[in-house]
Parts: sequence; structure tokens; C-alpha cells
Amino acid sequence: MEKAGTDLDPLHGDVQCPEARCWRNGDVSAAISWEALEFVPKHRRADNAVRHWKRKGAPGEKIIMGIPTYGRSFTLDTLDTGVGAQASKAGQPGPFTSEAGFLAYYEICTFKQGATTEMIEEQKVPYSYKGNQWVGYDDMESIKTKTKFQVPQVGSVGWNPSLKTLLSIDGGKTGLDRAVDFLNLLTFDFHGSWQKVTGHVSPFLQGKEDSKSSSYYNVDYAVTYWRSKGAPAEKLIMGIPTYGRSFTLSSSKTGIGAPISGPGSPVPFTQEAGLLAYYEICTFTPGATTERIVEQEVPYSYKGNQWVGYDDEQSITTKVQYLKNNKLGGAMIWAVDLDDFDGLFCSQKKPYPLIGTVKAKLSSGN
Repeated sequence: MEKAGTDLDPLHGDVQCPEARCWRNGDVSAAISWEALEFVPKHRRADNAVRHWKRKGAPGEKIIMGIPTYGRSFTLDTLDTGVGAQASKAGQPGPFTSEAGFLAYYEICTFKQGATTEMIEEQKVPYSYKGNQWVGYDDMESIKTKTKFQVPQVGSVGWNPSLKTLLSIDGGKTGLDRAVDFLNLLTFDFHGSWQKVTGHVSPFLQGKEDSKSSSYYNVDYAVTYWRSKGAPAEKLIMGIPTYGRSFTLSSSKTGIGAPISGPGSPVPFTQEAGLLAYYEICTFTPGATTERIVEQEVPYSYKGNQWVGYDDEQSITTKVQYLKNNKLGGAMIWAVDLDDFDGLFCSQKKPYPLIGTVKAKLSSGN
């Protein structure tokens, strides 16, 4: 039986911090009271996320606690360097990931050379700063803490023998499928503003313009690759985004591969350049031109110099049918709060139109 999973957004970072303060990315804070945390909003801590889902009736055995292998970075405004320091914008892009506000762990290892590293004792996580650059992340010690993490009122919630062990991956070349119960394929963010041209966030198939390494940037290739390396189909969980990647066009061209000057403009809710939640896309598309990339079976829309690629109900139906045809283990959603969760923005006028499509298609007999 296929399963639908959901992933929550990072707890702190440029998307989630319109108040422009440096917060940690995935604090544990298991035994710390709200009063003791002072400036850390309790709804942005791993323990509260787990408690919330338990209160809503989610079975403990179905809760998988996310652990990042990246950090969220900030550019400091003042000489203050602790948690809660004023930060007006995202940190500088790393040399490899090339995304402002984001550093892969291997980039953090380089950044830490010559930086000052501190541990937030009550939250059991580290951060480092150098000059006006600040990054919070997990290291081996904080991950050990999280994998042992238990909330007394609700039971175990981490990686332990009573729960499933998973790994979220982006199609990399490892043999970890033998060590885990299932693998979440991050089959999205194939293209974004770190590139010089437009591209779809999660193309289903290879595009006619794709060549060399870009021919790998699609859902079908990622799934096929892992299966070719021996990963059992029933352990593969296909990722489906409920957001789009946006761009600012730099010419009159509007198709795939059109030149860009940078990420799309931030919008009022997510406030992140280059990213639109699906409910924001629903407000963008009226008055915009919407096209479908025929060979990749996904849509994009443009208006003025703004361009966004995303998944809709039609493309998700296609992807879930592919998942079922290939007998994969299920679907993983990134992320619950980026769908039209109140049903107020999109034409369907119903909560969770994209996640609902995944559920309905998985539940259907064909």
C-alpha cells in the first residue's frame, strides 16, 4: 500500500523569519520551558513540532523527525553575534550550493575554519560566525542528541528501533538503501535562481532542451537511477513540492531556458526571493500567462518579468500514477504549510488541493 508522507519547512531561516532575527534551524529544547527560552518562539522548535502533531492525533510510529545536513545563514547588522541578533538579510551564497541563506554541511566545515563556534546549551545545537556572516546547523553531537530525543508526554520521536529510519536524498550515489527502511527522494529543486536561466522546480521527465548534466534533473531520472543501483522500489518515496521556484526574466524570452537576472521577487507571506508557496502562485496566475512544458508534463506561469514553475493538480496526478505504476513506496510532500491549507486562495476553494490530490490518487484503484 502506498503511503503519503509530509515534511515541514525548516524551523528558522529566511522564509520563516520575517522579523529578521537569527534563529536556529531545528532546535531540540526538549526539557526547556517557554519562559526559559525568552526570544525563541516555541512553535519553531523540534519538540513543539512533534507535540503539535501528536496532539492532532498523529500516531507516534508514523512521525519521522527531520534532521538537516545543512545550515541557515544570515548577514548580521550589529556586533551582536548570539541567537536573536539582528540580521537584515540572508547569508552570502556558498561556493557550491550558490543559494543565499543556505550552506551545505561541507560548506559549513570550510566556513568554520577561522570562525567562532558556540553551542546553545539549552537548545543543544551549534552556530558559527565570522565577520558579519552567521550560520546555525547540526553537527555530530547535536544529531546524537536528536536521535536519542524523547518527549516524556508523547514517547519516542527520533530515529530509534521503535520507529522507522529514513534518509532524505537528492539522487546522490550511495549504498544507504541497505541501511534504512525507506528513502525520501527530494525530487524537487532541480532548477532555481542559482542558475542563469529559467527551469522547472520538479520536471517529471527530461526536457528537449536538456543536455549533459541537466538531463539528470528530473523525477524519472532520479527514480530510475536509484532503482538501477539496487534500491528496492518499495523503499523509494517520491518527493512532490507544494511550492514553485521563481525567477526575474532579463529578456523578452519567457520559456524554459530564458535568461534571468536573479530570483523572482519576494511576496508578502513567504518573503523569500525565488520561492512561492502554492497559495501564492494561485494569486499570481490571474492575469498571468500559463503554459505547460509538454514533454515534462508540468506547468509554469509568467507575468511581466516574473516567472514561476510549479506543480498543479494535473501534474501531481501524472506523477502519482507513475509512482503507482512503478510500485514505489509512496509520496512525500514538501511541505504541508505551502499548500493552500485554508482553501482561501486557489480556485478549488478547498483546503490542501495538492495534498488532497496526492491522497485521492493514492487511494484510487487504478
